[in-house]
Amino acid sequence: MRAEGNPYNLALFEGRSPVVWELAREYLDILQEHPWPLSCVGAHLFKLWHHSLQVHQQLPEELAEMKNLEDVAA
Repeated sequence: MRAEGNPYNLALFEGRSPVVWELAREYLDILQEHPWPLSCVGAHLFKLWHHSLQVHQQLPEELAEMKNLEDVAA
């Protein structure tokens, strides 16, 4: 069950635990070079933000309205 934490902390095996917005920024930077469908990006961000969504409950709605990566980054 060790892999269960991977979606929430993508830096787990690097021995670091950055805040989620740093990981999200890093992820979005990677997507600039290797684009994926926006639906996949949203699914990945939901997993990454799992714990944050309990506090910031407006994020799922905002993310659903995004039309491109620039919207997501903003």
